[in-house]
Amino acid sequence: MNWSTEDRSVHIHSDESGRSLTLTPAEKKLIEQSWLHAENKEELVGEVLKRLLMSNEAILRLLFERCGRPVVAGWGPVVVC
Repeated sequence: MNWSTEDRSVHIHSDESGRSLTLTPAEKKLIEQSWLHAENKEELVGEVLKRLLMSNEAILRLLFERCGRPVVAGWGPVVVC
């Protein structure tokens, strides 16, 4: 994964998947301010990671293959393996 900060924006690129994400300076500032004011950062990181993983179809297929049962995606409780 590569990232750069040009013109105060942030660009993240994965050589493996070919995906890219660019954050504008305003988006970057909003994320930074939200992080500074978050009370339970560990819980927040866990929730963000869970939502990110569960929104990726390839990861859902992998979990299904490894667990042998359907994985429920969405914003509710998630039970895997």
